[in-house]
Amino acid sequence: MLTAAAAVQTNEGSTMADNDAARANFEELKGHIDLASKRIRALQPGEEKYVQSLEDLEDYYERTVQLRRIQADTAIEERDEAKRGAARKVAAMATALVAMAAALAAQFAWLAPEAAAETWSAARPYATWDRTAMLAMLAAAWTLR
Repeated sequence: MLTAAAAVQTNEGSTMADNDAARANFEELKGHIDLASKRIRALQPGEEKYVQSLEDLEDYYERTVQLRRIQADTAIEERDEAKRGAARKVAAMATALVAMAAALAAQFAWLAPEAAAETWSAARPYATWDRTAMLAMLAAAWTLR
């Protein structure tokens, strides 16, 4: 009897167990296919056992294809989950970076108000609303990409 592969988990331990179970299933099916092929070669076409052996062989091939399809679907699902996790991490890092930049600017303004005022007076001609909005949109687009 074939062993059932464990449910898809996100941790590595169960993924390794799934791979081992899938390998065992494929090896078992390969053995059944080899055995059925030998029986077919030993029989004469048209006999009842010949037809039954062909049907068994077809069933083993169908099961192998089903297992491959399950394995491919599992790999796709794991890849998509990894992509979602990476996107969440990138968004969290971008948020932290913006928060740190805001904190740094606030500390600069508080700890060195004269230098902050001088820096702001030099940057003020370039800090128009349209440029500020464009910079905010670029930052948002980069964060949400």
